[in-house]
Amino acid sequence: MTVFSIVDAWLLRPLNFPEAEQLVIGFAARPERPSEPAVWLPYRAYLGWKDRSRSFASVSAAFVRDGTLTRLTDAHTLLGLNVSPEFFRTFGVGPLLGRTLSEQDVTGPDAVVLSYGLWQRQFGGATNVIGMPVTLSGILHRIVGVMPRDFETRVLDMRFEFWAPLRPGHAGYEPSGVGPVAVIGRLQKGVTIEAARFELADITRDTESTYRLNFNPFVVNLTSLQADNTRTVRATLLTVSAAVASLMLIAALNVGTLLLGRGLVRMRKAAIRAAIGSGRGRLVRQFMAESLLSAVLGGIAGLALAAVAIRLFVAWNPLGTLPANAIQLDVRVLAAACVAMAVATVASGLMPAVHMSHVDPSSPW
Repeated sequence: MTVFSIVDAWLLRPLNFPEAEQLVIGFAARPERPSEPAVWLPYRAYLGWKDRSRSFASVSAAFVRDGTLTRLTDAHTLLGLNVSPEFFRTFGVGPLLGRTLSEQDVTGPDAVVLSYGLWQRQFGGATNVIGMPVTLSGILHRIVGVMPRDFETRVLDMRFEFWAPLRPGHAGYEPSGVGPVAVIGRLQKGVTIEAARFELADITRDTESTYRLNFNPFVVNLTSLQADNTRTVRATLLTVSAAVASLMLIAALNVGTLLLGRGLVRMRKAAIRAAIGSGRGRLVRQFMAESLLSAVLGGIAGLALAAVAIRLFVAWNPLGTLPANAIQLDVRVLAAACVAMAVATVASGLMPAVHMSHVDPSSPW
């Protein structure tokens, strides 16, 4: 159950955004390995997609930046994103306090939006932070908003604690610039990722061909945001899941073998019952009931252990990162536990049940 809880949080549950399945992220990839993001897209590619694409309901640009938050007594190095004004609208999530970034912040005074965690740690959750000045990497910013607790955006599985405006006109971010960005978009309803990728490839090929002196040969890598969020852990989690499923099946078969050995001792009793007219179906039901009782007791013990193991996993964090969704024992995990118990019941109880149901009453015992 511990492994399923982790896999469910990482791979199965959708991201905590409205219609999260429509969120995609674009990078540049090398032609020989188009399914793997290799480099950031040039800023001009984002402008081309924004102006010409019909696949997106909203499209935004973002790039990773370090920032040192300096206060009166200390300084903290943080990881944030420079984003275009459409960024928060693309995710469809409003602020907890204040507002998100807008067009006026692109050309106006430096502004910053805080994550919920940063707001709690560095500002004590104070509600009067809106408008408060903070120094990021030596530059004075005004706090304009705080995002909700469950708003977590990731790029290449990196987590961010603040968002500041991406300012066009800076080096590399002019209309023909090659400043690095990832493009995060929300697809129009009914548009598939594959269809959007084909459209963006045509747009990119057309726009990049006009820059022959500064041409960067790349192909478009467009994937769901959830796939990008799990890129570094997906293979590990799937491998561990397969190993755990195999281990559970082996354990169930071992229990079945033990039940069969126990059943051999009861052959005489089964033969007597068969001789006086007890049907095979009743014998099968008896052994399946015994197997079900073992599976239920094991499932209850497993859930108790999973509750402890999940806490230990979160504290230990062996993957070096945690999913955006909380790892917890919820209804989905309980349903999976019921399925596992049913599989264990059949796997461990069917073999002795069938064997004992075929006992010959006339056999000498």
